[in-house]
Amino acid sequence: MKEIKITAIKESNLTPKEEAEFDKIIEEAEKELEAKSKPVTLRLSVSEIERCKKIAAKKGLPYQTYIKSILKQALDKEVA
Repeated sequence: MKEIKITAIKESNLTPKEEAEFDKIIEEAEKELEAKSKPVTLRLSVSEIERCKKIAAKKGLPYQTYIKSILKQALDKEVA
């Protein structure tokens, strides 16, 4: 999304005030997208959690973000 923002700003020659307003709109849209998520509770074995934590650490990610990403990948494969 940031590439789109930068390109739009460069192509439309926004004033600093317009650029600030544009940034605010983008930020609000990103927050709205994040707000559409819902917390869930899952029961995982301790060993599965530890494996996720180790892999996530190697990738430089928080382990919950890593779990979310592998769940999304699995769901995307099911749809395909």
